[in-house]
Amino acid sequence: MCDDEIEVDLSEIRSISCHTELVEVPLNIQQRISKESYLQKITKMLEHIHRGDIYEANFCMEFFAKDAVIQPIEVYEN
Repeated sequence: MCDDEIEVDLSEIRSISCHTELVEVPLNIQQRISKESYLQKITKMLEHIHRGDIYEANFCMEFFAKDAVIQPIEVYEN
């Protein structure tokens, strides 16, 4: 319903002046839950699938980095 607004939004984003100097900082990528916890949850989901309670599921493992410096516009331009 707002696909006609994308050009205006992109134009506004491009017009924002960022006065911060980018410094290369090594990323410390972390996972939100442990591998063991992830595998336990997946095993539980598989049990439900085998029982027939559910037939399909998506379960994602989140990764994040604190204090990451990014250029948001580059995400959309590449």
